[in-house]
Amino acid sequence: MVGILAIFALAFKRYREKERIQELDSYAQDNHYKYFEKPDDSLLERFNDFKSFKWISSERLFNMLVADGKDKNPDIITAKKIESGNNNADKYTQVFFFNSSKEIPRFFIKKKNYFEKFVNGLDKRVIKNLKLTNFSIIKFQYKPFPVKNYFCFAEGENFEEFLSNDFIDLLNNGIEQRKKKINIESDGKSLIFFVHNRRHSKEDIDYYINLFAALKNSLIS
Repeated sequence: MVGILAIFALAFKRYREKERIQELDSYAQDNHYKYFEKPDDSLLERFNDFKSFKWISSERLFNMLVADGKDKNPDIITAKKIESGNNNADKYTQVFFFNSSKEIPRFFIKKKNYFEKFVNGLDKRVIKNLKLTNFSIIKFQYKPFPVKNYFCFAEGENFEEFLSNDFIDLLNNGIEQRKKKINIESDGKSLIFFVHNRRHSKEDIDYYINLFAALKNSLIS
């Protein structure tokens, strides 16, 4: 009986993967993207400097949507992590990638989970675990950054001045509307953002593209 259930589970998993690929290919055709099921190294190298991939990915990135060169939409790619100790569960995270038009600070804004909201002093542990070498904990003095819901780490000084009030308002509005909290990282040249362990529907993709386009414009205006 267990063997039969395992066979059905595997068959259903393969069915869902095939369905997901068809959905992404369809989305690409309808929204000025090119779809690559297995992108080559020349497409993947743009992600090499992002620290957060150590947290969300243990496998090669795949299912990449590359925006039309004339389009300002982000590229989208899927990260996969196999988490041992939980029946080797596969966790998928879709990552949105934006090129920056100018040099920007290197930073990482990470959402806090339920327990991290109530335990003080975890900032240094998170920096160490994510290997954010030369990053500092940002202590906000003048702007209402949602420190209860997000960690904020950055290289260099005066990072608070870099974040616009419009950007912070968008983060706070998302919290108030109970939207899924996002994670954002800059490698100094580009930005990525993702909702951890989340693969999105077509409607979700549209929503997050619009949201992060506003965040990007706020950050690099």
